Amino acid sequence: PKSTFTKKHGQKVILKLEKEMKRQYYKDGFHQEQSITYQWYTLDYLLLLLHASESMNVDLPRTIKKTVIMALDALYQIVIQRGCAPNFGDGGFDNQHDIFYQFYPSENKLSI
Repeated sequence: PKSTFTKKHGQKVILKLEKEMKRQYYKDGFHQEQSITYQWYTLDYLLLLLHASESMNVDLPRTIKKTVIMALDALYQIVIQRGCAPNFGDGGFDNQHDIFYQFYPSENKLSI
């Protein structure tokens, strides 16, 4: 079946996303929930969005790109000393059974 999604629809979606990002993220890049899980979870999808937009040659507003970079930086600020960020869930830093994901901001190739 042929998609009825148009460029006009895409622009509306991007404007709504931009509005929500302004509402949900502080200027320093931290998510309003102030939770590592929210920071990590939302950032994961925003990075997928950036990757998809680049591969489809869709130009996102500078404000969205800047917020993603600030959110990456905010996550970096709360990374534990070993250079790992905790996995999703409520275990936090004290649960030794948590799985940790390596996080290397020096490999970040995003630019605004």
